[in-house]
Amino acid sequence: MNNRLPNQLIHEVSPYLLQHAYNPVDWHPWSDDIFTLAARENKPLLISIGYAACHWCHVMEKETFTQTEAALLMNSSFINIKVDREERPDIDQVYMVAVQMMRGQGGWPLNVFALPDGRPFFGGTYFPNSQWKDLLQQITAIWRSRPGELIRTAEEVSEGIATAFQPLNKTTNSPAQSSINEAVTRWKNNFDMAEGGMMKAPKFPMPSHHLFLLRYQQIFGDKDILDFIKLSLTKMASGGIYDHLGGGFARYSTDANWKVPHFEKMLYDNAQMLWLYSEAWQLTRTNKYKYVAYSTISFILNELSSDEGGFYSSLDADSEGEEGKYYVWTEREIDEALGEDAAFFKQYYEVGNKGYWEDDKNILLTNSFTEGQDPQAEDNIKLSACRHKLLTIRQKRPRPSLDDKIMTSWNAMTSAALIEAYKVFGEEEFLLAAARNLDLLLAGLRAPGRLYHRYKNGKAGIPAFLEDYAWLIHALTSFPLRMDDSYIRQAKLLVEEVIEKFYDPASGLFFFTSSEENVIISRKTEVEDNVIPSSNAVLARAIHHLGLLFSDSNLLEISSGMLAAMTVRLGEHLPYYSYWGISYLEHTQPFYTLVICGEKTEEIVRELSQSYLPGLLIEGSIQASNLPLFKDRFVEGKTLLYLCTATECLLPVETVPDVLRLIERKGYSSETSFNISL
Repeated sequence: MNNRLPNQLIHEVSPYLLQHAYNPVDWHPWSDDIFTLAARENKPLLISIGYAACHWCHVMEKETFTQTEAALLMNSSFINIKVDREERPDIDQVYMVAVQMMRGQGGWPLNVFALPDGRPFFGGTYFPNSQWKDLLQQITAIWRSRPGELIRTAEEVSEGIATAFQPLNKTTNSPAQSSINEAVTRWKNNFDMAEGGMMKAPKFPMPSHHLFLLRYQQIFGDKDILDFIKLSLTKMASGGIYDHLGGGFARYSTDANWKVPHFEKMLYDNAQMLWLYSEAWQLTRTNKYKYVAYSTISFILNELSSDEGGFYSSLDADSEGEEGKYYVWTEREIDEALGEDAAFFKQYYEVGNKGYWEDDKNILLTNSFTEGQDPQAEDNIKLSACRHKLLTIRQKRPRPSLDDKIMTSWNAMTSAALIEAYKVFGEEEFLLAAARNLDLLLAGLRAPGRLYHRYKNGKAGIPAFLEDYAWLIHALTSFPLRMDDSYIRQAKLLVEEVIEKFYDPASGLFFFTSSEENVIISRKTEVEDNVIPSSNAVLARAIHHLGLLFSDSNLLEISSGMLAAMTVRLGEHLPYYSYWGISYLEHTQPFYTLVICGEKTEEIVRELSQSYLPGLLIEGSIQASNLPLFKDRFVEGKTLLYLCTATECLLPVETVPDVLRLIERKGYSSETSFNISL
C-alpha cells in the first residue's frame, strides 16, 4: 500500500501513467489546460514520454521520479507532464524529432524541456539521478536569468520540426523499375548472410522488409533473396528473441545473433510476425514457419486477449524488478523440473553453452529447431513434453505487468494478421477471433462520423490518428467478402471520413492528425516505415484494394497519387519505405482481382490458398450480391472465375488451373475482355 497522496495521473486509464500516479512529482496528464497553467506561473514544461513495457522508463522512475529531492526540483520550477507514447503518438512524434535534432538520436524514456507554449528547447532520453538534478538546476537558472536564450533555441528547433513535418511535393512521376532494382541491389549489401536480418546490432525483426522481399523475389526470381529470407526467419525462430515455451516474439535482440532479447513483448510485433511467417509457409511449405505462426497466435489469444475480444498492448520486460526474470532459467531449475530428460533438453536448447546469459541464467535458443517438422518423432514428442512442464512452472512465477489498454491501430493490425493466417491455413478459429475483434472496434471505438484511438474499462477515448483509420480500413477490406460484406461497407465509410479529415490535396498524402484536433507546432505527414509500416503506406495499399473491390476510380486515383509522391524516396532509400515497395509492385507489376461467383467458391478459395499468389486479390461469393464486384456475374448452377485488372475483366473460366494459366500469361487480348464501368 502506497502511503503517498496521488498526483493528477490517478484519474488516467493508461497503465503507464498509473505507474507514476504515486510519484512525489506533481505529474499532469497532457491537456490544453497545461499551457494556460504554465503561462500563468511562468514555468517551462517538462515533458516525459514513455510506455508501460519500457525497461529504461522503469529504471528512471525508480532512480529519480520516486525520489523526493528530484521531485522538489521538478515541482518548484517546472510544469511536469507525463505522456504515454502509445496513447499519444502525435505528441511523441513532435518531441522525438526535436531530441533527434538536438542530440542526434532518440529513444524512451524521452525527456523534453519546452517553453510554456510547448515549443522544445532541450531534451534527451535516460538521465541518471545526479545528472538529472544538475540539469534541472541549470535549466532553472537559465530560465530565470537568461530566458531569451531558451526562447531563441525553441524557435530554431520548432522551425526544424515544421520543416521535417512538411508534406512532400506532389508529383505524377513513378520510379522506374530499374531504380527499384538498383535499390534492392544496394540493400543486399547490408544483408547478414550468416545470422539473417541486417548487419548490425541491436537487431529488430522488420516484417515489412521481408514481406516486400518475398514479393520481389517471387516476381523477379531472385534466389539469393529467398535464401536470405529463409535464413532470417529460421534464425529469428531459433534465437532467444522467440519464446520457445509460450510462443511469440520479444521486441528486438540486443546483439547481432538474435540471442539476448529486450524482453518486452508487443502486440504490434507479434501481429506482423504472424503475418510474415504465414506467408513464408505458404511460399516455402517449411513446417517450422507454420509452427511459429500457430504458436504466435496461441500467445496472442492466451496472453493478450480480453474477454470482449480485444487485444492488449504489451507485456513488460521486467518482473520482480528484473529484466527478463520471467523467461530465463538456471541449469538447476531445469534439472529439478525435468529429471532424466534434463540433459536432452539442455543440449537441444543450448543451456550452459550458447544459451548462457549471466548470473547462471540461460536464455532458451536452439541451433536445430525441429519443431513442426515431424511432431510424431520421438525426440519432438519428448521436447514438447519438456516444454509443457517448464511452461507450467513458468506460469507460476510472478508475471510481467500487462498493459491492458486496447489500441485501434494495433488491434486492427492483429485482426488483419489473423485474417491472413486464416486465408493461408484455413483455420476457422483464426477468422472468428478477427471477426470478434473487428466487432469490438466497430462497436466500442466507433461513433457516427468519429473513430477513437484507445479503449479501456468499457470506454473509448482519444480521437483516432491516421494509423487507426489505415489499419482498420486494411483489416476490414481484408475480411473475406463471402463471409460478411458488412465489413467492407464499413471500410468504405471510414475511407470517406479519413479523406474528409486527414487528406492533404497539396501533397496527395494524409496528415497523421485530424483537421479537427489541436496541433503542436505542425501537422505531420508520416511516410517513413519503421518497425511498424507508416500510416500513409498502409492506407495507400488499403485504398488501392478498396478501389478495386468497389470499382471506384477516385480511390484508385488517390492511391496512385500517394505512391507517386514517394517516387524519389523509394528509389533512394527503399529499406525505409519497404511497405510502400509492396504497393509499388502491386501498381507496376501484374496485379489482379479474382472474382469468384457460385456455390463452389469455398472449395476454389481453399485450392488457391495452396499457392503463394501475392499479385492476386481474391474475393468470392456463394450467392448473388449487389456489390459492384459481383453484379451480373452469377450464373445458376455454375461457379465462375473472373480475372480482372482495375479497368477490365477477362471472360470467366471455371477451374483453378484455367485461371492460373491466365495469370501466367501476364497480359490480355482486347478481343477476350470487357470493360468494368467505373
